[in-house]
Amino acid sequence: MNHTKKVVLIVAGALVLIGILLALLALGMGGFRLDHLGSDFPYERKRYTFAETELRGLAINNVADDILVYPSSTGEIEVECYENDHAYYKVELGADGVLRVDYEEGEWQKGFGLHFNSEEHVLRIAIPPTVTGKGEISTVSADMQLQDIRFEDGFSASTTSGELELAHMASGASVTIHTVSGDLLLDGAEIDGDFSVETVSGELECNDVRVSGWLRMDNTSGEIDFRNLAAEAFEIDSISGNIYGVVLGAASDYDIQADSVSGNLDIARKTGGQKPFQISTTSGNIRIDFVENMENIEGIE
Repeated sequence: MNHTKKVVLIVAGALVLIGILLALLALGMGGFRLDHLGSDFPYERKRYTFAETELRGLAINNVADDILVYPSSTGEIEVECYENDHAYYKVELGADGVLRVDYEEGEWQKGFGLHFNSEEHVLRIAIPPTVTGKGEISTVSADMQLQDIRFEDGFSASTTSGELELAHMASGASVTIHTVSGDLLLDGAEIDGDFSVETVSGELECNDVRVSGWLRMDNTSGEIDFRNLAAEAFEIDSISGNIYGVVLGAASDYDIQADSVSGNLDIARKTGGQKPFQISTTSGNIRIDFVENMENIEGIE
């Protein structure tokens, strides 16, 4: 090895060493301790109980723990979660009657290490079957299930990659759902207001849903599939995803405007109805069937 190559290797090694030392120095100034590396932070199950039988609102802010919201069998409000020294929940029932469940973390250094947790943690929230106010749930990657709950003042949910599953829910006002890549399954709902769903690549599936106002679905590449859907007005848009659906009602009730640039269209071309029906894709296929009663749905695939 010649002299020049040796010098280059020595200089490169010195630069790498200096970089490591500077990184350790920065971590030390930030409060990081080497003895935390690989430390174990075991989780402990915690329960919070509130005797109130009336709930005026629900607000959940979560990150990764899956969420299950369901009617309480005792009439009380119960929250079950898992916490440790650096990841925990702030659970409180405010003077305004709103239950707030917020995920929080301590100093990030405390969670830095090589600890892996193989347990599946679920944030379980049991509440009265009717919330007299609004429900709001926000997650990052957590899956969410909500069943048999009515929100008098509306409901909203947002997630980045978690799956949302709503079953037999009701709302006295509008419902809004936003996802990036998470799927949505809505199975049975009565919504007295508008229903809006927006996603980028998640799949949308809705069954047995009644909406008294506008129903809006906006998807980029995920598929949209619905059956037994009724609303006063429809606005459904997709770029590359297919749209398949069964609408409860006569096609003649609607003023249908359907468009696809390169996809196939299979939908009745009716105009003059009182209810707006706007549906479009760029490259996805569209097939929409209209049935006037539930008995005719069984024969549609």
